[in-house]
Amino acid sequence: MIHIKPPSGGFFYVSDLIISTISVFDARQQTALYLTCDHMKYLKQLAIILFVSFLGELCAWLLPFPIPGCLYGLALMFAALCLKIIKLEQVEDVSRFMIEIMPLMFTPPAVGLITTWNVLGDVWPKLLLIVVLTTFIVMFVTGHVAQAILHHEQHLSFNPRKWFHHSDIHGGAHPV
Repeated sequence: MIHIKPPSGGFFYVSDLIISTISVFDARQQTALYLTCDHMKYLKQLAIILFVSFLGELCAWLLPFPIPGCLYGLALMFAALCLKIIKLEQVEDVSRFMIEIMPLMFTPPAVGLITTWNVLGDVWPKLLLIVVLTTFIVMFVTGHVAQAILHHEQHLSFNPRKWFHHSDIHGGAHPV
């Protein structure tokens, strides 16, 4: 049995998820589960993310290109965020949570790799070398790109406190 308690003195719309509290009462255990507006917000954010993922899988199924559905979904989410179709606040909390638990998502593939170790017998030194080299290449390129962006931003921004003494700003502007 589900009891829906609307906000005091007004109407509520389930489609907009404007519900103050949903309580699910389990008669066998004599317990109740309360879903507040915060919980509904998380469910709505998860539903948006899953819907965009579904659209990506649908694109992969319909389009003749050999691109995985998750990449289509990623591109669709990026486009929707850039075009303000989806506001960042609509997916931010659940997205942060998913990023925090992302290392846990790599556990099943790692276990699968361990179970197929005998298949990788002669190839694993080459794979290890490739992983180490690409890791250092990515770190090197990322560091240089970050430094270039910071250097570019420093030259674009004009901060009077950085270029002039405080007394020079008011008395006569000449660089230090």
